[in-house]
Amino acid sequence: IRIFNLNLTQTFETLQSGVQTLILTENQNLISLEEESIAQEKRYYAYEIFMIAFTTLIVLFLLYKILRHIINLYKEIENQLYIDALTKLKNRFSLLKDIKNATHPSIVIIDINGFRTINELYGVHIGNEVLISFANALKQFSKNKDFQVYRIAGDEFVFFKDSLHVSTPQCIDLLDTFFAIMEDKKIYIPQIDDVIYLD
Repeated sequence: IRIFNLNLTQTFETLQSGVQTLILTENQNLISLEEESIAQEKRYYAYEIFMIAFTTLIVLFLLYKILRHIINLYKEIENQLYIDALTKLKNRFSLLKDIKNATHPSIVIIDINGFRTINELYGVHIGNEVLISFANALKQFSKNKDFQVYRIAGDEFVFFKDSLHVSTPQCIDLLDTFFAIMEDKKIYIPQIDDVIYLD
């Protein structure tokens, strides 16, 4: 019985040792699985953060592009509203806005004598060329002067200045100077291979 008890004790100890080894191995496996699960979870969160950041960047980029497009459209509409399409001068709406914002508005209106005859004789497309050349002459003339130039209708243009100190003699001198320049200016029209003088 003693031997049997001894064998049984040894067998029990061996089994106990084997169970403890098995438990330790399983615990090790559980720990490594848990560590692997934590690592996978961290990778998943890192990937999720990356995707959120990437998506946010794409959305911000698209918003930026949309806003730039809206701003460009707004500028284009504003140009169409305040800039004469043919001469690229400010137009009547721009003049009215500037007069409204001015404290001492002064204007001088200029029109081209006989412009209707140019349109009837040569056609509207030649008349447009004449208007463009005339507008360029006005722009050039106004560069060194303290006033702005507008096209308010067909052949009507305006010199505008916001100043309290504008007198009639100054306006007359301004116009005389401009008309003297225009008397010597030939407007060459390549379509008809001819020169037009403006009055």
